[in-house]
Amino acid sequence: MEAIAKVECCPECNGKSLFYSESNAEYNCNSCGLVIEDSMPEYTEFIKQSSGIQTKPVDGRIFKSAWLLTTKEKNLRNAGITLDSISMKLNLPSYAKEQAYQLYEEAVKRDLCIGRDNESMLYACIYNACLQNNIPKTALEIAIHTDLKVKHILNAHKILNRKFSLIAKIIEPAQLLPKYASALSLSQKCMTRAEEILEKIKNTPVCSGKNPRSVAAAVLYIAAIECEEPVTQRDIANQMQVTEVTIRRRYKEIIKKIN
Repeated sequence: MEAIAKVECCPECNGKSLFYSESNAEYNCNSCGLVIEDSMPEYTEFIKQSSGIQTKPVDGRIFKSAWLLTTKEKNLRNAGITLDSISMKLNLPSYAKEQAYQLYEEAVKRDLCIGRDNESMLYACIYNACLQNNIPKTALEIAIHTDLKVKHILNAHKILNRKFSLIAKIIEPAQLLPKYASALSLSQKCMTRAEEILEKIKNTPVCSGKNPRSVAAAVLYIAAIECEEPVTQRDIANQMQVTEVTIRRRYKEIIKKIN
């Protein structure tokens, strides 16, 4: 521990209880918690590149930049890291991720996160970005990658809607067909038939005002039956997160209309 001899006391509280971290090349004061970095330039650049946490000189001492951030700045910094991770899991395009961050940044500036769960608000921003850009992602699909319940994300989204007067674009059943046809391993013939059925009921009471996911599920089920595809109601219900009862109800309505 020869390196400890270089710093005998803490410049902040004059405490002499210091701990030296060889991996970070820095001293830590056990009394006040101050991080004191040794003047070792060869380590500084390495720390910046390896940890992503930069250092900053203040009054002749070197602090980790994260220590100098305000609560809001730390909030936004953590949000950026979380956004990068969830965007990869959801396979979101960069423009949707940026839009979500901009909305969250504005929410933080307006203090909407105070007294509320930051994660719920952040994932609500992601959900809104998906709605705005016609990306077929539900709150449930987003919640699966978090420890949050769907209702927490939806409640946070209601707050965003109220504060920012957001206009969410409605997802059409046709946008859901390719994704779930692929997930269910349905043939192109079945997919084409589903599109034909959906075109017939478009702008009718059978489709208008109904949950687009339930309509898409029923249409895929009808197409699968006609094309003799080995897919059950339960398979579709589990994949599309709707109940079998709902699929049967939509199925009867659509069959009656197209016949």
